[in-house]
Amino acid sequence: MECGKFVSYTERKESMNRNTKTTILAQGDNQVICGKYKVQKTLNEVELTTAINGIIRENRNIMQAIETGTQRLGLIINRDETLQSADFLVYGKVPIYRGSIRGLETKRWSRVTCVTNDQLPTLANTMSSISSNALTVAHFSNSPLNCMIHYNFLGNLGRIILEIHNPAIKSQIKYKVKNPERLLLREYKALVLYLDPCLGGACGMSLTRFLIRGFPDPLTESLPFWVIVHNNGPAWLKKLSIQVGAPKFSQLTTEAFKKLLEDPSCLNISGGINPLSMIKDEIKQSLINNSGKIKNNIMKSALCYLNHNEGRVLDYLKSIKPLFPRFLSEYLSGTYLGIVQVNCKQSRVFARCLNDMFVGLQIWACSSSKADKLRWESWGEPVYGATVPHPIEVLSRPIRQGTTCPPCQDYPPTSYYVSILVPHGLTYYKTTRGPYKAYLGSKTSETTSVLRPWEREAKVPLIKRAVKLRSAIGWFVDGIIQNLESITGECWENKIEGSKRTGSALHRFSCSRQSSAGYAAMSPSKLTWMCLTTDTLSILNSINHDFMHQSLLIYVQATIAEVMDGHPEQGCAASLL
Repeated sequence: MECGKFVSYTERKESMNRNTKTTILAQGDNQVICGKYKVQKTLNEVELTTAINGIIRENRNIMQAIETGTQRLGLIINRDETLQSADFLVYGKVPIYRGSIRGLETKRWSRVTCVTNDQLPTLANTMSSISSNALTVAHFSNSPLNCMIHYNFLGNLGRIILEIHNPAIKSQIKYKVKNPERLLLREYKALVLYLDPCLGGACGMSLTRFLIRGFPDPLTESLPFWVIVHNNGPAWLKKLSIQVGAPKFSQLTTEAFKKLLEDPSCLNISGGINPLSMIKDEIKQSLINNSGKIKNNIMKSALCYLNHNEGRVLDYLKSIKPLFPRFLSEYLSGTYLGIVQVNCKQSRVFARCLNDMFVGLQIWACSSSKADKLRWESWGEPVYGATVPHPIEVLSRPIRQGTTCPPCQDYPPTSYYVSILVPHGLTYYKTTRGPYKAYLGSKTSETTSVLRPWEREAKVPLIKRAVKLRSAIGWFVDGIIQNLESITGECWENKIEGSKRTGSALHRFSCSRQSSAGYAAMSPSKLTWMCLTTDTLSILNSINHDFMHQSLLIYVQATIAEVMDGHPEQGCAASLL
């Protein structure tokens, strides 16, 4: 057992000996102990001083007991790196003052100035480090606007430096491409920064990703961005936006179907040879060739099964109708082939989308319908459970009111809207924590029953995968016990029946390769001053729709945080459907 766990147990033991609610944040050398106290009611200044001194004495006793317990373990607390404060704490190099997170932007942006340590330094992985750092800075900031501006500046700076000297080719890029004049085009520079890989980009990122962290559908996340660019940009950007919505697809082969199993939300976009895919294939082939030297019997038999039956398994998965990639991905993970896939590092498909063909004359009206159409054209049949409408198109612009909200006063309701209240304004969020609990997003459970189905505990990896496979198929098919018994040899009849799954199965079906619904992409400092609800969606709450309420709430929070920033007065806002 690690030494850090002994320290954590000691901290919990000593803090539980006293009548104080204590929160412990422990990870490695970061040991943060937060005691929570409530000052008792007092009649005058003297009683208040006595009550505060009692809190200080109680906290000192807890700290001394923890220090004594660590000394019994033979450990010494370094006083030079120990801080005790009533308003300030540091965890994971993130300072928090009075409940307000202060992200260290300069520290995170400094990582962009370093050389990548990837084995294959390419434009994709170099630029992706800039985009990932921009998102990280935004997650700890009160506003994503500065991060968007800095991403544009540092992204272009990184691209220019790589064009001057690319370590992979040991020369300037213009000497290695057929048409070097294209490197000067505005279209090329815009696509490098803002064309997402899901639409054929090499390393870009649409700015809508700054609004919701981990949105489940990158296609509907990127398409609305290009609609907004089309509606507000010059003529060359309008033409480019339409071209982005018409990527070139590859032929539907077994290799292409593997990409869909690895990423249920991807398109079958044509591109050049991917070095990361070549490395992954070589690793898999090397494991197969040296399977006789592997001592793990499960892994050895899985490799033998993969060598002889991979094609048949993939053909069987392709025959399952309708095409539901989330289910197929989890199905494959629950088989012998899934065991081998874990040991081969997965890669993402990087494709190039710089074609000269002008396809179409108008921008698409609905990004969700456009995404469904692209997936149908890409895979040759309708794809279920992959498209999730983005709130930026589902909701209209927020309406900021004073103390009253006209849409809220209509009865019966004449419109559907997400309502949000900011009772104290947004002025003191940098120095004071708000009175409410921030909504950061949550992962919806697959079952809403208090009494959950009893699961037989299994420690063998293959049986664990079979159990998970039963959970996946249980969404749609009853009576799968016999198939599971034939796989594992165990009897699974004795179980307690819980309630049926509720909600939209296409969305609540969990998949390890696709996010659940998204989370807040900003610091919770502003969010603690807001309270919001989707109850005002009225009758829409009783029907399963393809949009997700969680993403609506997160998007409304992010937009209202900008609309009401700096306003001291009470605010009431509504985003209409």
